[in-house]
Amino acid sequence: MTTTASPPHQTCEHAPDDHRPTGRVRFVGPALFVLVTGLAVGRLIWTDPTTTTTTAKETAAAALDELRAVAETDATSVESWIIFGNASMKAAVASGDRDEYIAAKDAFDTALRLAPDSPDALTARAGFALNAHDFATALTLAERSVELNPYNPAALAALVDAHIETGRYAAAEVALNALLDVEPSSPAYARVSYLRELMGDVDGALLAMQRAVASASPGANRATLLVFLGDLQLEMGRVEDASKAYGMALMDSPSNAAATVGQARVLIARGSLNQAAALLDTAIELGPETTAAIVRGEVALLLNDRAGAEAAFAIARTRDDHLRARGEATDLDSATFLANRGQTAEAVTRASTAYAVRTTVLGADVLAWALFMAGDLDEALPLVDDALATNITSPTVRVHSAAILAAAGETGRARDELAVAFRATPWTDLSIRPVAIQLADQLGMRLPASWSL
Repeated sequence: MTTTASPPHQTCEHAPDDHRPTGRVRFVGPALFVLVTGLAVGRLIWTDPTTTTTTAKETAAAALDELRAVAETDATSVESWIIFGNASMKAAVASGDRDEYIAAKDAFDTALRLAPDSPDALTARAGFALNAHDFATALTLAERSVELNPYNPAALAALVDAHIETGRYAAAEVALNALLDVEPSSPAYARVSYLRELMGDVDGALLAMQRAVASASPGANRATLLVFLGDLQLEMGRVEDASKAYGMALMDSPSNAAATVGQARVLIARGSLNQAAALLDTAIELGPETTAAIVRGEVALLLNDRAGAEAAFAIARTRDDHLRARGEATDLDSATFLANRGQTAEAVTRASTAYAVRTTVLGADVLAWALFMAGDLDEALPLVDDALATNITSPTVRVHSAAILAAAGETGRARDELAVAFRATPWTDLSIRPVAIQLADQLGMRLPASWSL
């Protein structure tokens, strides 16, 4: 991994703003779009980390109507259609209204029909394709946009994301270095962090994310970056640093559900399970995503509260159904959850669907785990090598790999993988902890103190 990050630099206002979870698959999307975050496996979900008041929603709706009127009045203005499309996309993120997603797509398509070689129109439509998990289309559009204007940071950012989400990591690094040359700012540093993390360079990932935070302006965008920073620190065992990062995120964005979940994870790491459960109950009310409910269920299991766990997991399933109904691609995010809850057939179907269009190391891990939990060791085993192809050190990937290898009788490799996992902590993915405990006993390994409660 040779990607380098320059010192913090003044961020250009039109640069793409930057999102894991359940995990940390992060950034996508062009200028004027909002932050992107996603699971443990993939954060390519458009999210708005703040709560919107009724008055703010009404004001935004009125502004959107005005932008639509401007575009329709001057129907040949490419710029007007792009502006309206970006505004519709942002509104769709805030409301979950599928009609607004459709309006955004129609606006970008109109802009492209009017000007097929407009870099701005190509970039905007590429961002929409990334959000829709149509990565092949996003790659084609972003490549064309960069070909026409190799100095457009938004187009370069979209190209980086499209390469990453199609598993083209070397090409992503080339595009990322070009982005750093054009605009070494917060969105670029955040992408450096993610790519380094995928390559197993967690120290480099941490340094790059610190630079991303340092070069970001206070507000919701910086809050999201602070959550990513906290997640990295927590996974590395730097619990106090993570706590500070999540606290700073909540200062920037008081209703940030991901930061609240992060604080709950810090409490779990400290052994304060009842306090964590109470905080997760608050986090569940802050947003429509599934992560808080899943973690709440896992904490309930640690407290031997099976009824509470099932109630929380039911909330997660209901929310996933709602997100899917409004058109969001949640297959990769939900497959591991379903596999861990015994819904293995559906988990395999969703993981297979996602991996077909998202051939990443994280996608390979999720599919391998779903197949393994479904009892298909023969199909799961070859995917272990795919999941480890970049030397990613994620404890989730390493524990899953260790379990599959151990079941296949490859105990030496299983020990090696579990040893790598034990260099990190399990607090960003509690589901791997009971698996690791059982494996450690099976393989004659000691559970680290950092994995104990």
